[in-house]
Amino acid sequence: MGEVSYNVSDISAPVLLEPGHSFDSFDCGKPAIDRWLLERARKAHATYGARVFVACIKTQVVAYYSLSNASIKKTDVPTRAKKDMRVNPVPATLIGQFGIDRRLAGQGVGRSLAQDALQRAFRLARESGSALILVDALDDEARAFWEKFGFQPTKISDYKLYLRVIDLEATYASL
Repeated sequence: MGEVSYNVSDISAPVLLEPGHSFDSFDCGKPAIDRWLLERARKAHATYGARVFVACIKTQVVAYYSLSNASIKKTDVPTRAKKDMRVNPVPATLIGQFGIDRRLAGQGVGRSLAQDALQRAFRLARESGSALILVDALDDEARAFWEKFGFQPTKISDYKLYLRVIDLEATYASL
């Protein structure tokens, strides 16, 4: 019996995780990302520790990300990023988890999902006062992916990345 393949045109727009969503066959090829979805996503979502957004084919989750509130010390942000920030710690939105089923690799799903996450983070920032969007990149591949969207390393780590919300203004201001 062969592996199931996915057709990109069948994928739903990301929605909040619901009890009927299934992810038992999700496999992004990165065990930590798979485990978080399988073992922690439902609880994090139910307790409002994070909001989990899923893209599905029917009810099968094929891509997901999480958003939560966060903060970062002003001293951990490069000078360019903190010049207009008056508060310490700096309020932020964290894209905490991000995974695409490996059967969709190279088909633009990651880019579309990231754009959805950034769009939501921007809307949230306009309503809640978040100055930065943070990402904890798992590895070099993930870091390179997020850098394509303008993310830069913080002083904490080359893998803890930030993007100023104000830098998204031109792209998402009409939302």
